[in-house]
Amino acid sequence: DLLQDAASAHPDRPALIVVHHEQMTFHQWETGANRLAQHLLEQGLKPGDRVALLLDNEDASVYLRAYVATHKAGGVAVPCNTKFTAAELSHVITHSGATMAVVGADHAEALSQAGPHLGYTLTAQQARTIADTGPTEPVRVPRCGEDLADILYTSGTTGTPKGVACTHDNISFKG
Repeated sequence: DLLQDAASAHPDRPALIVVHHEQMTFHQWETGANRLAQHLLEQGLKPGDRVALLLDNEDASVYLRAYVATHKAGGVAVPCNTKFTAAELSHVITHSGATMAVVGADHAEALSQAGPHLGYTLTAQQARTIADTGPTEPVRVPRCGEDLADILYTSGTTGTPKGVACTHDNISFKG
């Protein structure tokens, strides 16, 4: 696990800096992702379940922790463009089969209309609180390189957004 290795080697080194907003170390990223992964598992996430991520730039640390947490818990991340129209967002949520979501405050209403069938939605503020508090144990639901990791959607400029399936091998550097 690359993040776990970086957190062990450089726990206090900044992993994310959002100028005039926030900073997150590798240790904070790793422990926060583990806490969120545990929470997703407690909410019923199963291997291969899709988790929609609909967060703005000011929620960058939540996005990064939720993205890694989804993988740690065995889920498939579905990053959603915050510029999607209501119809595009509805299409992505339905087409991907997302059963859970992590959403920023500015997009909660749009998501509730686009994905009323979602089993569980976590707000960015709730995710931040979970990631920043409580005990943490490493979480790692076994997945193999051929398992689906992400479904990335095109912008939809010539029609509805198209999903691109990425496996764990696709997103991992194996040098």
